Amino acid sequence: MLKKVLAVDNDPFILEFMKDILSSDRYELFTANDGLEALDVMDKTTPDIIFVDLVMPNIGGKKLCRIIRGMERLKDAFVVILSSAIEEQGIDAEKLGVNACITKGPMEDMARHIRWVLESPDVATRRCAKGEILGADKNVKRRITNELLSMGKHNEAILDVMHEGIMEVVSKGKIVYANPMCQELLGIPERKLLGTDFFQLFSQTDRPKVHASLRKTAAAKSLGPNCLVRVNDRELVLRILPVKNQDRLSFIILLQDITEKRRMEAKLVQAEKREALGTLAGGIAHNFNNLLTAIQGYVSLLTLKDGLTQAHLDDLHKIQQCVRSGSDLTSELLKIAKGDGQKLRTTDLNGIVKKSSEMFGAGNKQIQIHQKYQKGIWLVDADVGQLEQVFLNLYINAQQAMPGGGDLFLETENVTLKEKCNPSAGIRGRNYVKVSVRDTGKGIDRNIQEKIFDPFFTTKNMGSGLGLSTAQNTLKSHKGMINVHSDRGKGTTFEIFLPASHDSLVMDNPLGERRVSPDAPFFSWKSERENGFLEAAGGY
Repeated sequence: MLKKVLAVDNDPFILEFMKDILSSDRYELFTANDGLEALDVMDKTTPDIIFVDLVMPNIGGKKLCRIIRGMERLKDAFVVILSSAIEEQGIDAEKLGVNACITKGPMEDMARHIRWVLESPDVATRRCAKGEILGADKNVKRRITNELLSMGKHNEAILDVMHEGIMEVVSKGKIVYANPMCQELLGIPERKLLGTDFFQLFSQTDRPKVHASLRKTAAAKSLGPNCLVRVNDRELVLRILPVKNQDRLSFIILLQDITEKRRMEAKLVQAEKREALGTLAGGIAHNFNNLLTAIQGYVSLLTLKDGLTQAHLDDLHKIQQCVRSGSDLTSELLKIAKGDGQKLRTTDLNGIVKKSSEMFGAGNKQIQIHQKYQKGIWLVDADVGQLEQVFLNLYINAQQAMPGGGDLFLETENVTLKEKCNPSAGIRGRNYVKVSVRDTGKGIDRNIQEKIFDPFFTTKNMGSGLGLSTAQNTLKSHKGMINVHSDRGKGTTFEIFLPASHDSLVMDNPLGERRVSPDAPFFSWKSERENGFLEAAGGY
C-alpha cells in the first residue's frame, strides 16, 4: 500500500525536488504552496508523512505543526520540518510534535537526509528529541536569516500583547492569522480558527454587512468604515484594511470589543433617567402629599357630623384607606427622589428572611413557602427594615405571578464570586451572602426583563411600578445587587447578593434565633391573602 506524503513549501523548486526524491512505487505525493493549501489537502486526504517548511505565507510552519497535532486523525502522522531557518527559529521538536528536522542545503545532502528519515523513522524521532538537526553544519547565510527572523518575532510579540483582536484573511475568505486577543474575543483557539471561513464566524444577520464592508474596502483600497457585529454575546467593531503583497491580496481585520462601552453608555442613560425621574417624583410627591393631607382633614371632619349612617362611615373609612395607600406611594416616590436614611448594623440574613416570610405567609394560605438556610451564614451590614421591605416586595410579586397558588422557595448561602462575575455591579472576587427567591408562577417575558427595575414600569393594572425599582436602589445602597432569571411559563428566580461583613465574629440577630442548618427540614406555611395587604405595596 502506498504511503501518502504531503510536502508543504512555497518554493516551487523544492516541491519539484520532492517529486524527484519520492518518485517510486512506495509513495503517493501531494503538494501545497503554503499552510492554508495544506489544510485543504488534509481535508481531502490523510497523509502518513508531512514535510513542512517553517517560513511560508498564509499560516507558517510552526502553526501548521500545532494544527496537525491537534487533529485526532493525524496524531500518528510522521512530521518532518524541512527549512533553512530551523536553528534561528529555536524549534522545540517535542512541543511541536515534530519527528525530524532537516536543514535545507546542497541537494545531494537533503536527498540523503530525507531518504534516511523515511527509512529509519524511529531512530530519526529519538535523535530529533535530543535536538539533532540534520544538515545543520552545511547551512549558510546565518546572519541575514537571523536578523529577518528576529524582526518577525519582534512584530509578533507586539501583536500578541495588543488589546485589539487582529486577524489576516486571504482573498478566498480563509483566516491565516489570529492574535491571542482575537482568539479570546471569538472564543475559538488558534488551531481551530486558522484555515476556517472568515464569514462563518458571523450570524446570518451580520454576514451580509461583513461581505459588503469587505467589498467596499477592496474597491477603495483603504481602511474601511466601522462594521458592527455580534459574536458570542459581544458587540464587536470590525475595521478592514486591504493589503497587497506582490500579486497577493489579503485583508487585515481589526476587532474591537465595545460591549463594556455600550453597557456603560446604557448605564449612564439609565442614571440620567433615574435622576430626572427622581426630581419629578420628588415634586409630585410633595404636592400629592398636600392634597392627601387636605382630603384626610376633610374626611376627619365629616366623621364628626351628626346623623351619619353606618354606610356613610364605611365609605369614609374606604376613603381613609385610599389616603393611606396614597401616602405609602408618596413615601416610595420620596425614596426614589432623595434616598432613605439607613441604620446599618451587623446582622444575620437568615433571621431577616425568616421574619419577612412569616409576615407574608401569615396572610397567604394559597402559597406554600419552602425555606433552606445555610448553617454558619456570613453576617452582613444592613438596615433590617429596608431589607425586610425588599423581601416582602419580592414575595408579593411571586404571589401575583401565582394567582391560583403555588410554591415559593427561599434559600440562603455563602458564595465567593469570581473576578469577572459582574464587574458592572462592582461584584468581583469577594465573599457574599446570596438569597434566592424562586416561584412557580407564569414567569417574565425575556423582552421585558431588562425593564422590570425601571421606576413606574409595570405589567399590572393596579401596580405602581415602584416595588422592584425601590428594591434595586436599596440593594445598591447596601453595595449589593439583584439578578433575575425567568422563562415564560417556568417561574422566576430573583438572586440577591449582599457583601459579607468584615465583622464576621459579632452577630446581631434581630430575631434572637440561632442560625438554621441546611440539613434541617424545610419550613412551610399556607395562608390566605389579607385584605388590603397587597394594595399597600408596589409591584412590577
